[in-house]
Amino acid sequence: PPIQVFGLEGRYASALYSAATKQKALDKIEKDIQLIKNTLKNDVKLREFCLDPSLQRLTKINGIGQALNKLKVNEATKNLFVILAENGRLSKINSVIDKFEQIMTAYRGEVSCTVRTAKPLDKTSENELRNALNGFLKPGEKLQLTLEESRLNINTTHSLVSKYLNNALKIPIIKYFWHTSVL
Repeated sequence: PPIQVFGLEGRYASALYSAATKQKALDKIEKDIQLIKNTLKNDVKLREFCLDPSLQRLTKINGIGQALNKLKVNEATKNLFVILAENGRLSKINSVIDKFEQIMTAYRGEVSCTVRTAKPLDKTSENELRNALNGFLKPGEKLQLTLEESRLNINTTHSLVSKYLNNALKIPIIKYFWHTSVL
C-alpha cells in the first residue's frame, strides 16, 4: 500500500489493497467498496445485521455472502467481508472501509487537510491558505482542502472555563460569552 494504516482494520484494508493490485482490479474494488458503503448507509437491515453481536458467525457469514452476491461485487471484496464475518469482526466493517478509502486517497496522490476557522474565510484568504498548503506538497500530490467554521457554544465554553479557570471566574466569563453572542 502507498501508506501504512494501523490497527486491525488497517490490516484488513491493506490485505484488500494487495489483493486488488495483484488482480489488477483496484478501480473495480474501489467502486465495490463505495457501493457497500452506500448500501450500509441506506439499508438499515444490513447495517444492523453487520453490527449485531448476538448473531452467530455462520449466520453472519451466509448473510454477508448473500448480500454481496446481490450487489455483484468482486470476489476479493466478497472474500474480505466473509473473512471479517468468520473472524467475528463484521462489526468493524465501517472502519475497514474508512481505512481502505485512506489507502486509495494516498494511491491517487491526494492529501486531505481540514482547517477550522472562527469565521468563514473570504476568497482571498482561502486562496492564500491553499497556496501556503500547496507549498508543503510533493510533486504529484493534490490538496483536498475542507474548510469548517468552528463556533464556540455554551458547552465548549463551559468546559474550557472549567478546565482552566477556578469557580470564581467561571460565571462572569460565561455571562460575557453569552452577552457578546459569540455563541
